[in-house]
Amino acid sequence: MGHAMSSLRRYQIKWGTLRSQDGRRMRRCNVRAAYTLADDSTTTQKEQPLGYRIVDFDDWPEGDNYELEIDGQKVAQKKEGRHYRAA
Repeated sequence: MGHAMSSLRRYQIKWGTLRSQDGRRMRRCNVRAAYTLADDSTTTQKEQPLGYRIVDFDDWPEGDNYELEIDGQKVAQKKEGRHYRAA
């Protein structure tokens, strides 16, 4: 009988680009990327991000839709208060 494989979570701060939906605003931003790593040294699968969180603040309008570009991916974002979340 095999053993259950556990997983670990790893976080990394990266640079991303945040854009408004209308294209009028654009800025670089600090992003926390979360990854799950298999706790098995024989695993060779590529790490896939669980999600991204913008960790700096701005004065852009709340409630608007934005797009985060990071690691060649585009992720829809919505601003609520001072924080962004995946839309």
